[in-house]
Order: sequence, then C-alpha cells, then structure tokens
Amino acid sequence: MLTTLRFNLANTAIRHETLHGKRFVVAPMAMLTEGVHNGSGGPLLYKADEIKRAVPGWNMKPIVVYHPQINGQGVSACDPDILESQQVGMVMNAKWNGKLRAEAWIDEARAGLVDGRVLEALEANKLMEVSTGLFTDNVTDPGEWNGKPYDAVATNHQPDHLALLPDQIGACSVADGAGLLQLNETAKAAGVDVGGLLARQMDVMRRMVGNAMSHANTYAALTSVLTERFKPGVDKHVWVVDVYDDFVVYEIEGDGKQTLYRLAYTTGKEGVALATGEPDEVVRVTEYRATTGEFVGNEARTTIEEPNMDKEKIVDGLIANTQTAWGEDDRETLMDMDEAVLNKLAPVVVEPEPVVAAPVANTEGAPVAEVQTAKQYIDDAPPEIRELLTNGLAAHEAAKGELIDAIVANKSNKFTKEFLATKGLQELQGLAALATAGGEDHNAGNPTMFYGGAATPASAPVVNAEDEEALPLPTINFGKEPQTATA
Repeated sequence: MLTTLRFNLANTAIRHETLHGKRFVVAPMAMLTEGVHNGSGGPLLYKADEIKRAVPGWNMKPIVVYHPQINGQGVSACDPDILESQQVGMVMNAKWNGKLRAEAWIDEARAGLVDGRVLEALEANKLMEVSTGLFTDNVTDPGEWNGKPYDAVATNHQPDHLALLPDQIGACSVADGAGLLQLNETAKAAGVDVGGLLARQMDVMRRMVGNAMSHANTYAALTSVLTERFKPGVDKHVWVVDVYDDFVVYEIEGDGKQTLYRLAYTTGKEGVALATGEPDEVVRVTEYRATTGEFVGNEARTTIEEPNMDKEKIVDGLIANTQTAWGEDDRETLMDMDEAVLNKLAPVVVEPEPVVAAPVANTEGAPVAEVQTAKQYIDDAPPEIRELLTNGLAAHEAAKGELIDAIVANKSNKFTKEFLATKGLQELQGLAALATAGGEDHNAGNPTMFYGGAATPASAPVVNAEDEEALPLPTINFGKEPQTATA
C-alpha cells in the first residue's frame, strides 16, 4: 500500500478579486510609519497625527513601479502618460493602526506588462519595498526623533501615488516596518523565532517526503535548509528565487542589501542537501521566448546568459536620444524594464502628412500640370545651362542667409529663422535695412505684443513715413504694487 503525503503551501496573505471585469491580486501592505525618513526632500519627520489626517486621501491613488520622473525631477503619477507606462494597480482600504496600512489591488494584466517581478514576489509571498509619493508642506524645525536627526517636519500630506521598488530600498523601508506583504509587526517584540519555526516545520516535511520529491516539495525543502544554514531571523529573510535540477538561486534580504546567490544541492532519501562550498553571487536576467523560439526551462546552466541584444539597442537609443532625460546612470534601471515598456519611453515622432497639390484648372478647363520643385526643374534643364541654374540658386540662398542673420542679430527682432526663410529676397532686403538702421534699439526692455490673425485692411490709407512722425510704441510696466484679482 502506497501512502502519499501532500503539502499545500498556500499564500494566505493574498487573495484574488474581480473589479470592472479585470482580475486583481489583492495584498496587504504597510506604507508609512511614524518617524524620520530620508527621502527626496531630505530627512523629514512624519508625525502620526499628520499621517492619520491624510488616510482617506490615499484610497484609489495609483500604484506604480518606481517613482515617476521627468528630467530627473519627481512628478505626479496621475498623468495619463505615467499611468500608461508605470501603473500596476491602486491603493484601497487605507487605514491607520499604528502604521499607514492599505490593500494593494494589483491588476494582473498590467503588472505582467509593466514589471513581471511584482506578481512573482506576490506569488512567492516575498516582501517588496514600497515608497509613498506625496506633496507636503515642510516646516523647518530641525531636531531629533528617537535619536534620528531631521531637518523639517512634513505637514499637510497630499497623497499622489505609491511606488513599488523591486530592486531599491524605500525611505520608509522594510527594515522600518513598511513594505508590500508586510504583516508582522509584533514578532520581534514577542521574541518569536520566525526563522526557527519555519525550519522546524520544513524539517518535518523533509523527513516524510522520501525519495519522490515534486518540484513544490523541493522548493519547500530548499527553503528549510537555507533557513537552517543562514539563520536569518526576524531582521533578515532568505527567499528561494528559482530552483533548477542541481542548483538553487536564492536571495538574502537585510542590512539594506538584496543579493542573489547560486548554490548547488543534491536530493536523496533524506530530502535535499546543500553543497558545502561557498555560494556564487549572481544577477537576474529574465527572458521570455516566443512560441516559435527555443524555450529555456529547468536545465542546469553554468553561465549567465547575456542580456537580450535587442533590449540593449533600445536602451542605447534612449540614452543617446537628446529628447529624453535618460543618461548612462539609468542604464541598469532601463535594462530591468520590460521591452514593451522600453518601446513606450521613446518620444513619439509624428511625421507630417505629405501635402498633395490639387490640379489647377486653366481658363479652358484643362488641368495644369503639377508645379515642379526647383531641383526637379534644374534636373530637367538642358545640360549646358544646368550648372548656371545650380550656381545661381546657391548664390540666391546664400544672399538670403546673410540677410536673415542680419535680421535675427537685431535685439528687437521677433522673427524666427524658419519664418524668415519663407520670405523672398526683396522682402528680406527691406527687413534687413530696417533692422540695421540707426543702430539703436528703441524698445529694449519693454515687452512687445503680437496678435495673430490681425492684418491691415486692403482699403486702409498708406502713411508715408517721411511726411508724418510715427507715434511712440505703448509700453507695459509691471510695478511691484500688489494687485487684487476679481472673479
């Protein structure tokens, strides 16, 4: 008679919900604790009463992967472009019970598209760093709180977003009691040896599973022996990241570090046994193959694959593009992003639609041939005059260029080079004469108003500047006297 022992190691911290036809993974989290937190505004004191007052404002605020930035400056996540590229869920059921707590409603489809590490952490019951994004009024009042110095007190909290930090440390970190899936806040005070308790439970399972170990049993047994070996306790955690046929990749959290290691193991009647050598530090490279390509599964690999070359080219292009704020310092962050997200970060260039000239009818009603460009005209000209036309056109453009430079150099000029380039040579000569006449800028320092669409009527009288003196230009002076606005 064969007796089978089955273990169901369910993650009871999360649940699945459906809202507006979408599937969500719902996970508890601690977002902020009272104390001194050193974020983008420097070390600030976050008082409990200020956090409590802002609790209702956190509901329905977006959850994004990393804080959104433009040109290196933090911006609101409630922008359509940010929501499209970085949002993975929303904050729900915010409350205060000694910490700012809430539920993270993670959209499964969005999280898979933006950053697969979010769902991986949730399913593995793995803590993830979070960071609040909020506007505050900072009252300068330096001091200390529980031995930590601060520069100012953060007041009038105005919630904007919550950022998930898959590979970064938050200002209010897991070590401070915050984080996604952060539940236990009393174990250390009560003296509970969480690591030892897990090790004893896994030891019972390991002795009973025998020779036939499923993948789930191997995963659980490796968790047990890693916990026994490193004894992380309450302040540190050991997480199994990936299990292969003859080695395991695991992560140790604590002391502000999150490092991945690889260590060989063997299986036998007693369960699993770790190799006695030192582990190798490794880095994560996530790869998804198309259904037509080779699938990389659970085979033993002794080297780490190089990052996808297509992704490297995308990242190189983003860093080299002068219309983005990405720099070489952002390469590692960009390489960790999904390729679909990277493709959305590049500025969208909208190509103007070509203007097709409509045929013009002559007096007899027959259509006139489409007007040729100058280049087409010169190319179609007889060879003996083609060079003459080319040189003449070059001289014409050079003369226009000199006139445009003279006009633009005048301090009172309001025209752009592009606008002036549309004008004819004779008109540019007239404008250049005005720009260089007198050598004095009579309107320097005064703002000039331009009203688009206004033009002199065809019937308006023409005034000869030599016969009449021009009226002085009106100026607007902005004084320092306070102005009262009325509705």
